[in-house]
Amino acid sequence: MSRNSLLKLLYSNTKSELIDKIATIILPETEKIADSFYKYMQVREESAHYLDNNTVQTRLRASMKEWLENLLIKRSTDEETEEFIERQQYIGSRHARISLSLSAMQIGTAAIKREIFCRIIQSGMNSGELTDAIVFIDELVDLSISAMNQAYVTDMVSDAKDQQTLKMQAIGFDMALQSESLRASLFDWHRQIIRILFEGGHDATGIPSIRRTNFGLWVMHKGDLLFSGAAEIQHLKEITNEIDITFHQAMQFCGNPASEDLKNTLTKIDKLIENASDTLGLMTDRSLTLEGGRDQLTRLFNRRFLRTVMQREIKSSLASGESFAVLLLDIDHFKRINDQFGHDAGDVVLQQFSEVVTLTIRAGDFVFRYGGEEFLCVITSVGPEHAKSVAEKIRKAIESHKFSIGENDTIDITTSIGLAIFDGHPDYSHLISKADLAVYQAKNEGRNRVSVFKTAQE
Repeated sequence: MSRNSLLKLLYSNTKSELIDKIATIILPETEKIADSFYKYMQVREESAHYLDNNTVQTRLRASMKEWLENLLIKRSTDEETEEFIERQQYIGSRHARISLSLSAMQIGTAAIKREIFCRIIQSGMNSGELTDAIVFIDELVDLSISAMNQAYVTDMVSDAKDQQTLKMQAIGFDMALQSESLRASLFDWHRQIIRILFEGGHDATGIPSIRRTNFGLWVMHKGDLLFSGAAEIQHLKEITNEIDITFHQAMQFCGNPASEDLKNTLTKIDKLIENASDTLGLMTDRSLTLEGGRDQLTRLFNRRFLRTVMQREIKSSLASGESFAVLLLDIDHFKRINDQFGHDAGDVVLQQFSEVVTLTIRAGDFVFRYGGEEFLCVITSVGPEHAKSVAEKIRKAIESHKFSIGENDTIDITTSIGLAIFDGHPDYSHLISKADLAVYQAKNEGRNRVSVFKTAQE
């Protein structure tokens, strides 16, 4: 039997007067129930990290109140019951989008039932009504959660398939292109720290951690996503951490090239660097170049994989405390290029634009063809000032580049960029919406500029 049929059966088997009485008891209490629910969920390990943002808490309390009020509306027609089921499925999809765990949903369900049951029991209903009311609420909430779970599981399965496809399609393409630049980043850092350790006179706090190099950012973000679960990426992460620890140990002997301790520590770093380089080579050799899942014109990832990347970065940020940024780039007056020079020229401009952006960001960042003349960048492990400097670097690179549209013809173009910093909200669409508002502001203010999203309080 379908959920719609079960819901209609539940309403037909429950007296209308009893449903009205339950609503009379519960509706005045919805705010208190929502408050009690979130106080309980905030101390639960399964859900606490979704609820530590003030904006999210305020919005979710209002949403919970609305959900409770909607739950207690009497429904009799197919249209009304179908609308209810569709609403629960939408909520389930939202839960999947923020990667809320099923265990957290189960705990939340029990908490909601407990809050409602307590108020019904304390209402003074006679025993017959009390039993029927408890059964009605129990089955109604279960039907609601069942519809949520169906959509949740469907979305999570889709996410898992997308993540696997993303890995398959990015591994060969990215490794083939990036392996040498990652090695170069690794060896550049190695040369820098050797010079520092032999010359002395430097403070370790002023030296970039290997985790902050292109190599380290790739290992901790893009590599960790594309090769998650693989022994090689786990090995690279362990090597990266060990290099950092060993380097800080070596700083004790800084400026004393004759020290045996310094020589021994440098020998250990040399071996770790060589090990990391060999592992990168092994990963490149084993990778395959696959084509699907990329924008056919620019060869960038398309929007299909945006959700997978954003959910991973949100999870990483909530766990590490490091923020990240989304940049939304819109080519200024792109329609004029198509109108004046033709769509072929416009396509060539899009290809060159994607190349300039890709070469300007770091190996651990992501670039997507977002649609039309819009591009989206996920800039990992950055604060507001660093993110703005990255956006400005991209803007200036586009402004200074000569875009070829024929054998001897070039044009100048500019881009408007909207920047939004992750604020703890677990739904990735919230962050993209803020970047979208910021790019709209950049265009309104004259184009060819970076606009940072700010709240009304800022």
